[in-house]
Amino acid sequence: MPNSTPFIWHEINTPDTTECKEFYTKCFGWETSEMDMGEQGVYTMFAMPGSKPFGGIVQMSGEQWKDVPAHWAVYLGVDDIQEEIKKVQLAGGKVIVPPFEIPDVGLTSLIQDPQGASIYLIQGNE
Repeated sequence: MPNSTPFIWHEINTPDTTECKEFYTKCFGWETSEMDMGEQGVYTMFAMPGSKPFGGIVQMSGEQWKDVPAHWAVYLGVDDIQEEIKKVQLAGGKVIVPPFEIPDVGLTSLIQDPQGASIYLIQGNE
């Protein structure tokens, strides 16, 4: 059976990106590469050796992260983020973070289902 799950990106949010990178590269043999995100700083990506990146590390700094533990986030790929947001709201979900642009990547938004679980939607530029 082909994999049709639209989970397309995985991201760890952590207050210590150096320790995080060391842990996952030592434990799982993941490789890292870095991408300059301009004003947002440098973004570290994870990949299996010889493969495309599958996830990255977000530095948790600033007041918005106060009392938030380190955690993994997953992204669902969508074709039309505005249309998906309408569906989320009609189904009883909430938009926690409205769509915003990730440079050279696309639009993303954080939504929450009626039970309180959150997940990111992402509409890629390609």
